[in-house]
Parts: sequence; structure tokens; C-alpha cells
Amino acid sequence: MLRKSLIFTLIFMFCRTAVSYSLIEEDKELLDDNFYLKYLFWAACIVFTGVSRHLIRSYDIGISYSIVCIFVGILWGVAALYNPWVYKITKVAQSNTIVFSLGRLYVPTIIFTTAFSIDTYIFYKCLAQILIISGPAALLCVLLTSAMAELIQDKLTFVQCLMFGVISISIYPMDVLGYLKESNVHAKYIISLLHGETLIATVLSSHLYYCLFRFEEGWIAKWYQFVMSFARFTLGFPLGYILGKLGIHLMKFSFNSTPQLMLLTTAACYAGYFFSRWIATAEILTTVVIGVMMASERHALPEETQQALQSQWKLLSCAFNGIIFITLGARAPSLFKDNMYFKHYILIFVTYLVANISRFLSLVVFLPILKRLGYELTFQHIIICAWCGLKNPLTLVAASDLAGYIPNKTEQTTWIFLHILGLYVLMLLINGTFLPVLLRTLGFAEISTTRQVNMNNCLKYIYESRTRMITILKMDRFLSDANWPLVVSTTILKHPYKKTNVTDDQNMDENEEEADMFLGYRFTYCPDCQKHIPNEPSPKEFREMTKEARRRVLKLKKTIYSRQYENALLTRDGVRTLHQAVEIALDTEEAKIEVEGLLKMFDRENNVCKYLRNHLQTILQTKTDAHVPPRNKFYLFCYRMVNHMLYLLFVACTVSFNIALLTVDSVPNLMDIMGQLEVACHFLAFFLYFLDFWMRLFSVSHTSVWKVGFPSFFKSFWSILVFVLMLLNLLLNIFMVTLIETVGTQTLHYILEIVTVVVASFRVLEIFARIKYFSWFLKIPTIGLKHADMRVNAHRAFAYELGKNYISGEEEILENLHRIVDNEKIRMDLKNTAEEERHTLSRKLALAQKTRPVVASTVKTKAATRAVLNSMKDDIHELKVSGWVDDNEYNKLLKSIAERYKYVSTMNFIESSAPKLIFQEVPYMANDNVLINFLWSNIATRKYDPGDIVIDEGEEANGIYILVTGLLLVQYIPNETVLNLLKETGSLPVIDYLCISSMEQSNYEYFIPGNTIGELSTLTKRSYDGRITADTHSEAFFLSADTIKRAIQMDPDPVNGLECRIWKSIGFKMAIELMMRVPAYRTLTHDKIQYFVERAFVPNLSNYKIFVVNEMMHDIILLEGFVIDYNTRDIYKAPCYIPRAVQKLVLPKSSLVTVQTTLETKLMIVPAKDYNEYDIMFSVEEVATLVDTTNTKCLHHLIKDKLLLTSGDSRHKSLKMAVANELKKSKTKSTESVKSKITFVSSGTLKDSKNVFDT
Repeated sequence: MLRKSLIFTLIFMFCRTAVSYSLIEEDKELLDDNFYLKYLFWAACIVFTGVSRHLIRSYDIGISYSIVCIFVGILWGVAALYNPWVYKITKVAQSNTIVFSLGRLYVPTIIFTTAFSIDTYIFYKCLAQILIISGPAALLCVLLTSAMAELIQDKLTFVQCLMFGVISISIYPMDVLGYLKESNVHAKYIISLLHGETLIATVLSSHLYYCLFRFEEGWIAKWYQFVMSFARFTLGFPLGYILGKLGIHLMKFSFNSTPQLMLLTTAACYAGYFFSRWIATAEILTTVVIGVMMASERHALPEETQQALQSQWKLLSCAFNGIIFITLGARAPSLFKDNMYFKHYILIFVTYLVANISRFLSLVVFLPILKRLGYELTFQHIIICAWCGLKNPLTLVAASDLAGYIPNKTEQTTWIFLHILGLYVLMLLINGTFLPVLLRTLGFAEISTTRQVNMNNCLKYIYESRTRMITILKMDRFLSDANWPLVVSTTILKHPYKKTNVTDDQNMDENEEEADMFLGYRFTYCPDCQKHIPNEPSPKEFREMTKEARRRVLKLKKTIYSRQYENALLTRDGVRTLHQAVEIALDTEEAKIEVEGLLKMFDRENNVCKYLRNHLQTILQTKTDAHVPPRNKFYLFCYRMVNHMLYLLFVACTVSFNIALLTVDSVPNLMDIMGQLEVACHFLAFFLYFLDFWMRLFSVSHTSVWKVGFPSFFKSFWSILVFVLMLLNLLLNIFMVTLIETVGTQTLHYILEIVTVVVASFRVLEIFARIKYFSWFLKIPTIGLKHADMRVNAHRAFAYELGKNYISGEEEILENLHRIVDNEKIRMDLKNTAEEERHTLSRKLALAQKTRPVVASTVKTKAATRAVLNSMKDDIHELKVSGWVDDNEYNKLLKSIAERYKYVSTMNFIESSAPKLIFQEVPYMANDNVLINFLWSNIATRKYDPGDIVIDEGEEANGIYILVTGLLLVQYIPNETVLNLLKETGSLPVIDYLCISSMEQSNYEYFIPGNTIGELSTLTKRSYDGRITADTHSEAFFLSADTIKRAIQMDPDPVNGLECRIWKSIGFKMAIELMMRVPAYRTLTHDKIQYFVERAFVPNLSNYKIFVVNEMMHDIILLEGFVIDYNTRDIYKAPCYIPRAVQKLVLPKSSLVTVQTTLETKLMIVPAKDYNEYDIMFSVEEVATLVDTTNTKCLHHLIKDKLLLTSGDSRHKSLKMAVANELKKSKTKSTESVKSKITFVSSGTLKDSKNVFDT
């Protein structure tokens, strides 16, 4: 309310200031006691506009509030003709000056509001189509409308008919855009097309109207005056660009301050408008450019700030609309009462028909061109664009000004105002009201059965949740006596696709064709088996189901991209581009994003940058002719002099001195001392040129001047030019001295001026030829090439960012596909498409990283830095909520975070990491310098050509590979043996980076630098179940199995040692996928689950027979092997999530399991809050059943030893090795084969062997 009150106050201040300043002499009599009634009139207009707009929206009345305001104004004007008190109040509306002053404030408000709310991305994409519609098509519409005006009103001149046509082409379809958003038409595209036409057509209309108005007044009469007027008008674009850049720069300083942004946009709007009006009379063009440029920066603002700014400008527009509509409506009766008759009112309908037909024909004529530019337009789209061409309220202001400011032509101008007002009202009444009917007729308003069924299912889910919530609240002892029937009736929702509210499931399905459909299936009841059997959908239903499934996927993608932007993994431009791609795909029949455009971005290059890069590279690669130093001493002296920097500077000064002489006076007076001095200076310049000629000639003479010097000197074009200029200079000096008496002064002046211009021009070229020898000038091509490369790298970095986040989105879609699409055939089709796009983009990203590693390094480093800062920002907020920091400290911490964000945005291109740094940053290295140095000293480098096999199927990896450069391809084809082991014993397929959903399907994946492979095969000593080949020239670090074994012995911690960390790295991705399927985690985002799983650990359970679950464990995930619930005898096979109800897990080494296997069970344990992994394992060891081994330390003592080792120095290294040996002795192996079926032995027949540890 405070913000709205401030805006209303600003409106009144603007209006009062403008009107008081603009009063002319004949309006000074208004400054009496009744003059301030105009403020009461304006306040009443604003209040009535707000009330009428609220009532129309509340009761869903199908008319615009603009019509209501105009009719109320007309009624008020009629009453003013008969009532003196009403006339006294309305007198402000009768003043031409006040209406004109209001128009000055109203025009920039409407223009800036329209420009500031535009979707700039689509606007730029379809700018060519907008220019065609707003240019040639609009001019054709002007001619047709003008011809109609000349036919039905013979008193209008040709210029006045053109003025009528020009005024009527400006459109303002904002009142009907809501209908388009709810329809199946290409909403975003059509809305942006109409939005852009509103701006461009208004700019064109305003300038043409200005020219014709000045021509009618007599200010413009000649053709060149029109040309100069257009030239001044074009100055509005650079002026708007400069002011827009200034506004964008100031918006960055007010990023988080909504009031400052409101004042800034207001100042930018009105300052740009009036400043451009003063400078170039191109105020509307300048305002449009400023608004569009600031709209592009608006997307970078927070969502709440964007909504506040748009609400501010909508409020301003609504207030000014109310004042203008009621004011012009009240003015109309006084203008029409004397000059207009009944037939003029009837002709308004003719004008309406001709205006619509002219617009439709203009669009149809240019439809073949429009189809080939931008997005594809159909004939139905042209009909919608023609029907939505509601007239701009600025046309009312222009027609009102025309009626009040052209003397002696009252009847003609009043006729124009009448027809413009009638055309505006009829457009709103007929076109605006019947647009839903047109959309239904064209088939754009009908909702598919699949979408209706989907909405029914959603409402069923909402009502089921409501029922559960009411049941829970009834058990609350404070709410048990609430009026629950009233609660139920109050929480009834309105069906989005129906006229009435939906009360319950029975009413929702009653008398509906889709009542038998649930989740996209139609069921038939079988009386024999007494079950509902799903029917196969018809081809039409299947197409609708497929389209709806794709739409769901696209909507989920949009949510994913927004979340990536919130997590700072995606920049503002990136999320806007991806959102726009989703919006375009939603408006197409296929409902599919075209990835080809993204792939082309990796190879696309600006033509200017490409031309500059090629030519600059040619310049840098061109070698200058190196002359051999002469043998002669004098020639060698000349050679050294010519190639010295001071000599080059001396020659450049000589050339500059000669140019100054040539431009001072063409014909010196030899009788004057100054003329003689000037001639002497000319001869001095010639002497210096002559000396320079011989010095350069001697410098290239290796042995002889005539045999070597002259041929070498005249090889160069610049040397020939210098010789010719020297001769011209000599001839010019001789001509001035000897022929000055024989040739006439006028002829001499003419000849000398021509020669002077020629010589001076060539001397300027000579200066450039001399400059190329300076060292700083030689750096210019290098700087230009570097700048061009930076532009190319910036474009490739943007493409790389889009591709990386698109792949991340596809991976998340694949993980959630089973939840959003239930039809198996459709799901498989979507999955195959997503996999194909993901693999294509992965390969493209890898190739881009190989060709331009700096691009990939920059994008990854910036994204990682922003993600870390974003996580730190969330932690700071959590500290504030928890009470650890106060408001002052919280603001200081946020300021520090903001400074880091700003620094990241200013970071230039980052060089790719060194190979050793890539090795050190492998996740399971854990910053252990001793371990890293040991592994680095035992590393081997392997190189592969395209097509080389890195690991073949059936071979053991025998080590871990760390890819440094290149691209590797892994192909996985599951066989029956692998799948049987997976189903029977939980033995994972030995393949890297494999999803759970892809274990039973053929799959292939690309590995990029930084990825590691071979961990699972090395730890389990099982053969590889896939094939890894080199797709490009690649290089990888190799750590042998023996090296890994010795490294594990160096870090034998059974909770967080090297082996445990490697297993965590193997199971991290599988754990996230499993957690997302757990109902308790479905409300969490992918990033939250990642953050949650990162706390997990994978302990060494080789000594455990029975594992006891306690309250310190939040979740348990089975990564490898199988376990059995001790109480329920349920068998869990990897990979799976262990329910929280399980209390004891029987491991394969227990005597309760009859199967002996070499497969070691691996559990990933997520600790509960405020517990760490060592506390958990210590408590588990106290109650768990372990394998009976001798000479084994308990975990309690191992933890003490670990703490001692971590807190001590090198003296404890021997103790660390002793602990490693103790743990090594505790491992046991089984050699019996795995049986096909796991049997559980009753606890009554076997006794558990227990091991007691001294603690």
C-alpha cells in the first residue's frame, strides 16, 4: 500500500507540474478557485478505474475496463452540457493544453511499460518478422485505410487521409494476451510478435504522424526536409542505446533494492523521453530502445523484484489509462455536438470493417516472406494476429491533439477523432470479447483428453491429501471440535478446465467421457477374473499421451534449469536461453527441443570475428624480407641508421612537417619573407626525402648499389611510393618557383590544390607505412587476434555451459522418468531420445574441451566456485536462523559473499589444470599428501590412438586409469551371466558410471578428462563387463593394482580409509538414484540429496557376520552383495535401499547363511544428524557379531591410534604401519563357489559364534 500511495503521489506531482508549466496565456483564467477541481476529477478517475477493473476481474466479465471508462467519460461529458456544476469540474477536460500535457506524461508511460515487459529473447529471434509486419505490411494497411477514408469523407484532403491511416496502424493487444496464454496457440511466440509490433508500429506511426502534422501546418514543405527529419529521427537509436547502457549499469548497483530500481526505471523513462525530444525529436524511439535494453537486464533481477517493477509500471499505466479515457470521453460530446451527425456514427462500422480487412490482407500478402523468417507462421496464426490488432490508446491522444490544434479544419479533425474513438471502442468490444470464440473455432482452445485426465488425476491426488490432512487435524485435541463440514466445503477447488467447482471424486468423474481413464489408461472390467484390464489406447489417444508426456518432461526440464540457476550452476543468460528453448518446444506439435541448434553453437562464429582472425593470422605469419647487412662500412652504417628507432621517428616527423606545409598555403608569395621561408621549408623537406632515399638505398646494397641496391629497393611497393612522392615534391617545388609568373593565379591555385591534395594523401599513407616498423604497432595484430579469440572463446564457453547443464538435466530426467511417464512404450521412447541427445552432447563437449581446453576449464571452475559460494550462503542463512549470528554479522557475511560473487563474474578465461593437479583432485585422494606423493611416484602414462582398446570385455582392469586428455568410449552389453549374478547375489556389473536403470540394458558412455575408470574391477578382481576404447587421441595416468594394494595398506582405516573412499566414489551415483526413489526423499531436489549422500561412508565389513542398525544411522544403502533381515528373513540384493524398520542385517559370513561366497557386502551408511562415522561403528562393534580372529585390535583402540596419528608427527608412522598390519591379518577369504539360491538357516538349529573384544 505504501508503494502504491507513493506512485499515486508521483502521478499527481507529474500531472500538476506539467500542467502548471504548460499553461498558455488563454488558459490563465483557469487559475481560480475552481482550477484545483481538476485534481479531484483525476483522483475520481483513478478510483473509478481501480474499482471497475477489480469488479471486472472478480466477476470474470468479458469486457475491458477501458470501455467502461470511455463510456463513463462520455456520460459525464453529456451531463456537462446540461449541468453547470458538472461542466465546472469537467472544464479541465475541455482545455487543449491540459490534455496535451497529460499526453506528454502518458505516452512515455505506455511505451516504456510495453517495452519493459517484453521477452527480449523471443523479440530478437523474431525481429525480422516484426519489422516486416510493422514496416511494409503496416504501410500497405495505411494506404488501404487512407483510401477508405477518402471514399467515405470527401472533405478530407489527401494528407489528412494519410494521417488517419497512420494513426490507426498502431496496436495495443495487452487486453487480450491472457486469452492467448491459456490457448494451445504458440502463446509465447505470438505474444512476443504482437508485443514487438506494438513497439515498432508505434515508433513508425508516431514519426509519420509528426511529419504529416508538420506538413499540414506548413513547417515541412520540401522533400529534403522530410529526409532531414528522418535523419534526426534515427538519432534516437544511438541516443537510446547510450542511455540504455547507462540504465543497465545503474541497475547493477541497485540489484537488491526494489525502491531504487523503481526510481531508476522511472527516471530512465522520463529523462530519456524528454531529453531525446529536446535533442532529436525521436522521443518514442529512444524510450523503446531504453525499455528493451533494460528489459534484457530485468531477467537478472530476483523474481520478487521483477514482479514489483512490473506491478509498478502496470499500476502507472492503469492510472494514466483511467485519466486519459475518462478525460477524452468527457471531451467527446462537446466536440461532436456541432459537427457530427447520425450518418457519421453509422460510418464508424464501415471504418471498423475496413480496418480489420486491411490488416488481414496486409498480413496475408507478406505471409510467404514471414514463413521464411524466424518462427514458422501459419494461416491460422495470421488470422489471430489480425484479430488481436486492438488499437493503441495513443491513437486517441494523437486524434485528440489533431482535433484541438489544427485551426479552420474543425470538421475534418473532429471526424478523424470520432472514427478513431469508435474504432478503438469497437475493437475492444468485438475483437476482445469474441477472441475466445475465434480460438475455439480455429481449434486452439480445446483441451486434449489426456490433459483433462491428467488434471483429474491431479485433483484426485490433492483431495486425497486433503482427506489425510483433515484426519490428522481431527486428532488434534485443540481442533477436534472445529466445523469440519465447513472446512471441507471451503477447500473445494475450481477445476481449471471446467466451469464449476469439483466437490469430490464422484462428482469429478460424473458424466465424463474420461471417467473410465486413470493415469492415461482405459480399463475394462472382466467378469470372469473380476479385474479391471487396461485397454490399448487408440492411435489418437496414444499421440495425445505421447505429447502430454513430452510436455511433462519439458516442464520438468524448466524446473531443473531454474534449480540449476538457483544453485549458481547456470548463469542468467544460460537459464534464459534454456527456458526459451523449453517454451518454444512447448508451443510446437512435437513438444521436443531441437538439440541441433545447440550443437551448431560450438562451431558457429561471428563473420566479423572470423574475417579478422583469418587476416590477422595471415599478417602475423607473413615474414618480412630480411636484408643481409652490407659489407661496406658506410653501407653498414646506413643499414644500422635506417633500422634504428630514432631514425624512423625522425622520418615520421619529417612527413608530418611536410603535410603541415602542404596544408598551410598552396601558392606562397615569393616577394614576402614568409613566402620565401615557406619555399625554403619545402626544399628542406625535399632534401630530407632525398637523403632518406639514398640512406635506404645504401642500406639494402649488400655489395653494389646498381646491381643489388636498386633491384632490392624497388621490390617493395612502399619504396616505389616514397620515390614517386620525392619526385612529386621536387616537381611541386620547381613549379612554385619557376612558373609562378607565367601561369595565372587562379589556374595556379587550382593546379596546386590538386597536386597538394594528392601529395598530402600519399604522405599520410607513407606515415602508416613508416608506423608499421614501430614495435608497439607490431603488437596491434596480436592484440586484435587475442580479442577475437576471446570473443570466440566467450561464445564457445556459453555453448559449453548450455551443453553441460543440458546433459545434467537429461540425467535427472532419466532418473525421474519412471515417475512422470507410466506408459512403458512412451517411456522407452523418451528414454532413448534423452540418451541419444546426452551422448551426442557429451561427445561434443569432450571434443570442445580437447580443441579449446581453456573454455571448459573456465566454465567448470566458475560453475564450481558459484556453487560453493551458494552453498556457503545457505549455511550463513542457517546460522542466522539458528541464532549463531545476529543481523549485523549476517549482513557482513552476506556482503563478503557478494564480493566473492562479483569477483567470480569478473574472472577471465582460466587455463586448464596441470596433469598433477588433476591427479591430486581425484575425489578419493582426500588431500592426503603422503598418499598422493606415493601414488604419483608410482604412476605410469599411457597414450592411445583413436580406436585403441583400453580395457576389453572379459579382461581385468589391473589398475585405475585417470583420463588426462582425450575422449574414451565405454560400451556395455549385458549378458545372461552378469544379469543372473546381479539378480541372485547382488554382484554389480563391472562397468564404470553405470546407472541402476541401465544395468539390464545396452548402454554406452563417454569419459572426459578428470574421470577415473577401473576402480570396481581393481578392488573386486573381477573381469570387465564392457569395452573401453579411445574415441580420440587420449592420454591417461595408470595406477597398477599392486600400487593400489600398497596404498590401501598405507591407509587401512576400516571406516574412512582409501578402500572405503573408493567404494564411496563407486556407489555415490547409485546411492543418489536409489534415494530419489524413496518416498521420504521425493520432495527433496537432486542437489539436496547429493549434499545428503555426501555425508555417507562405506565401512569395511569383512569381519562382520551380523550388523546391528541403531538410531545413529539415518539411512543404509546396499551397494554390493546381499544381506538378510534377521527378524523377517527378507533378502535384500544390491543395489537397493534398506528400509528403516530393519534392525539387524545378516551378512554372508554368518553361519546363518548356507551359501559361501567371495563377494564382500558393501553398505553405504548415512549418519544421523550430530553423529560421525566413528561413533556409529564403535557402537555397532560393541553389539555386532564378528568373525572370530586372533590378535586383532578392536575399533576403539584403532580410533585412539588414528587420533594419535593425525595429531602427532612423523614419530607415529611406525605405529600407523602396525595398525595396518593388524587390520590386514583380520581379513578372511572364502573359496567356495556361489550357489544359485540363498538359504536362511533357522536360528533354532545353529548357534552364533560370538567374539568378545577387550576394550
